[in-house]
Amino acid sequence: MSLHVELRPLAGERAGGRTLRRPPPEIRIHTDREHRVIYVARFAEAIYVLHAFEKRTRRTSARDLGLAHRRFADLFTLRTRQKEH
Repeated sequence: MSLHVELRPLAGERAGGRTLRRPPPEIRIHTDREHRVIYVARFAEAIYVLHAFEKRTRRTSARDLGLAHRRFADLFTLRTRQKEH
């Protein structure tokens, strides 16, 4: 098994109606199958894993990308609310 880390932005530039300045990168794991881990490492307190999945086609599904984008938007909203309190 080899692990190849590539700081590659997700397809698309929007998450939850917000324009992303820097889309989250993904970790690509190459074995006999392809796996992806989409994460955010922009905050001092943690690295947030937005979505991890096995790729079954060459193209990342809209479902997987949409889920990662929604989770990023949710994380952004949660952090904004915490700063307000």
